[in-house]
Amino acid sequence: MYESTFHGLHKWHCHIHERLGWMVLSLRKLEMADNKDMAYDLKTKIDLYIHEIHHFIRACEEKISTVHDVDQKEDIKILHDHAKYLHTFASNNLKTNSKSKSMKKH
Repeated sequence: MYESTFHGLHKWHCHIHERLGWMVLSLRKLEMADNKDMAYDLKTKIDLYIHEIHHFIRACEEKISTVHDVDQKEDIKILHDHAKYLHTFASNNLKTNSKSKSMKKH
């Protein structure tokens, strides 16, 4: 794994949060999809998003272990904690293995 910069982690963190809305919309499309290929593409997109969050968490952990500046380390810990919460939320709410009961086909 390449070492991430503090600035890079911050931009990546913002990108992950921005993509959450797109993943929610992808889940809705998946639940309405009649085409198997489209459904597969959407499932893959959502699963890769969850994997990306996990990868970000690992990058934060690596950076925390190598940073010596106390303030910067605390900032990265905050990004790390936010990402862990987001990963749990996404894993629980963006399930792609079955159709959600909360959204029905229209």
